[in-house]
Amino acid sequence: MLAGLLLLSLFTALPFLSRPGMVLLLLGSGLLWLSWSLLEPAAPLGSMGRLLLVFLAVAVVATGFSPVPREALRGLLKLILYLGVWGLAARLLTRNRNWWNPVLAGLLLGGLAEAVLALRQLQGGAIALATWSDEASILLGAERLYGSLGNPNLLGGYLVPVIPLAIGAALHWRSWPSRLFAAVTGGLAVLALTLTYSRGAWLGLGSALACFV
Repeated sequence: MLAGLLLLSLFTALPFLSRPGMVLLLLGSGLLWLSWSLLEPAAPLGSMGRLLLVFLAVAVVATGFSPVPREALRGLLKLILYLGVWGLAARLLTRNRNWWNPVLAGLLLGGLAEAVLALRQLQGGAIALATWSDEASILLGAERLYGSLGNPNLLGGYLVPVIPLAIGAALHWRSWPSRLFAAVTGGLAVLALTLTYSRGAWLGLGSALACFV
């Protein structure tokens, strides 16, 4: 129960969390996963777990040989925090599948709130830092949505995984209100992502949808 509530809080409030708040939730998730792993028999690592373990090993080696060890160590600690969340989510969702829908609904709710907040900028305008500044581009001066994240590329990167998950939920959830919620979330997220004018996010969404299909 505690693991589910912690993940639900994290995924729902993710785009709105302050840095200390996010660190606190990430650290709590990692410590809870570690405690759970020590108290109960370890689950099989799985192919994804093995790949992430290799990735972590490479990151540790890269940190050891980095010419800027302080920054590299900071990045390694962030990676460990993220992997703690993955470990907790993987353990919870494989042992108790009833949490799949609540966690997904929380993620979509956060995505919907962020998309609506970003789209509201179209009414109030955007600050100069959120306009297209490439003088060679036909989009010069175009307003770019950035939402609560303060950066169009960050907003686009956040919305990339939300959209295919919303499509999947709209197709597979049983009740019509739930499917409508997922469909509206996906549609608004697509619109907000498009108006970030983030080419990386566009490419990421295209790749995600290609894998989804």
